[in-house]
Amino acid sequence: RILYRRTYARIHLGNLKQNIRNAAANVPDACGIVAVVKANAYGHGAVECARAAKQAGACMLAVALAEEAVPLEKIGLPIIIIGRSNHEQLRLALRLGLQPCVFTPDDITFLQELCAEQGGEARIHLKFDTGMCRIGIRSDSELEKCISALNSCSNVKLAGVFTHFANSDAKNKDHAI
Repeated sequence: RILYRRTYARIHLGNLKQNIRNAAANVPDACGIVAVVKANAYGHGAVECARAAKQAGACMLAVALAEEAVPLEKIGLPIIIIGRSNHEQLRLALRLGLQPCVFTPDDITFLQELCAEQGGEARIHLKFDTGMCRIGIRSDSELEKCISALNSCSNVKLAGVFTHFANSDAKNKDHAI
């Protein structure tokens, strides 16, 4: 007979709001807080956590996949996709008005083609790999190719850049420079 312990998480939205306010107090005024609510806010309820994050001053939400944004549309914050998107995901992202992360010139030119077909504009974020070794721009050469693609794509606009530190608690962060 196998016994499992009863594990649960109790989310105090007031504490979540205070954590967001504390984080915002420690970054420059020009910076904003992006609330990561991917995977249903890590199983804690994406819609509820997103509402609380907005009330606390978050300026954007982040999801891993375009379809995760559908229940969050009514929150009223811009949404960035921080995961890898295939062409179908990029199509959905444009249709929903999301801001996908990209890290290849092919994705940038694909978005340009979609925008030209649909008469729209895509706001993108470049993702840099600083040690996670999952996704992102890894070299100066890759960055130059992405910049070149961006410069030739009038309907694709750079909204931001970001990374995911592999070991944010390490004292020596030379690998991330």
